[in-house]
Amino acid sequence: MVHRSAAEALAEDRAVLGNDYGTAFHHCCQELWRVSSSWDRYQALFSTQERVDLLNHSGGNFWHSIQGIVFEDVLLGLCRLTDPAKSGRKINLSVRKLLELDLSKHNIRLRQRVVASERKAQFARTWRDKRVAHNDFEQITGVANKLAPATGRKVTNAILSIHEVFRWINAKHFGGDMGLIDMGDKDAIEVMSVIADGLKFDRLRQAEYARGNYGTYEHSFEWMGHGPDPAKRYEITQHWKLPHSPRR
Repeated sequence: MVHRSAAEALAEDRAVLGNDYGTAFHHCCQELWRVSSSWDRYQALFSTQERVDLLNHSGGNFWHSIQGIVFEDVLLGLCRLTDPAKSGRKINLSVRKLLELDLSKHNIRLRQRVVASERKAQFARTWRDKRVAHNDFEQITGVANKLAPATGRKVTNAILSIHEVFRWINAKHFGGDMGLIDMGDKDAIEVMSVIADGLKFDRLRQAEYARGNYGTYEHSFEWMGHGPDPAKRYEITQHWKLPHSPRR
């Protein structure tokens, strides 16, 4: 495998596709890798009950927040990649824009792939419009559930469908295939390994505490007790006055 820097990859894409198409293809491809790697991390962290149990034992509320943040980020990424070529006068970096820039003859198969990717990612738009980007009143208050089901299989299929757009462009213009490799699993698994080791350490420490030994397993991370005071983060001054009531 030949490793290229980002600058080298961009230069090659421009040399093959031209400046505008090559620039859009390069950066759109980077966005696909970003979304797919985030989904890799999500799957690595939350795909099985055993992994969820491990994370819950190390700080369930924190990992619940991370789960929601990563999931919504992936859904937003799917929406951005399948946005129209333009929103008003603003140009979007999306597979539809790549189709617009592709001037090759007989690109009907590219168009088919773009349309398919937009269809596969459609479910994510209800989440963006009603929950992620806006607080839809009826959705938030429980009057109606307007969110399309967003399963792991749907997310994976949407990513694969978007990837098919890039595979066609790569085969047509570069004469080769483009894989979709996992990029986020390793670091997520490393985090879980450290957490597992930390929980083992904590059990040993608790056992020593039960025996009356309080110094053997004390951690030395004094910096954890320093830093911004959480009590002052949103401190509100008490020196304020109520507005004058209107006279009757």
